[in-house]
Amino acid sequence: MLGRICRWLRLLGYVAYYDPKEDDESLLEKVAASGGFLLTKDLHLFKRALRHGIKAFYVNGISFYDQLWSIAREFKLRLDVNPERSFCPKCGGKIREAKKDEVVGLVPPSTLERYDEFWICASCGKVYWKGAMWRSMNRVLEKIKSEIPASC
Repeated sequence: MLGRICRWLRLLGYVAYYDPKEDDESLLEKVAASGGFLLTKDLHLFKRALRHGIKAFYVNGISFYDQLWSIAREFKLRLDVNPERSFCPKCGGKIREAKKDEVVGLVPPSTLERYDEFWICASCGKVYWKGAMWRSMNRVLEKIKSEIPASC
């Protein structure tokens, strides 16, 4: 399952579709219609996609880090989170900047006291801010950037 990868790709500003309940045939049809890429850990699905002329990448690696590293290297991903181009990791909707008074009651009071910048998903209403998760994600992204040769 690549759900976590999907969420990170969305935060990085890439359109990513993920539905673990979707059958392979429907998934292949969606990818073909969108002109996008299929990322999969399923070797059989990967081979089927290639046979149908669908761009696909077999995600090798056991750890999340190794998976993200290989995808970033293969697709030369931009590895920085910019809320202006990010999508909601939960639903894939567009996020927009929100004023502090817009998120009152949607985030814990301590979060309102500690942070001044907020973003909200226009589709599902989830609120985001640059907290511990943001810092942790940036550490991972910086590490990957330092390990991928500039020529790749």
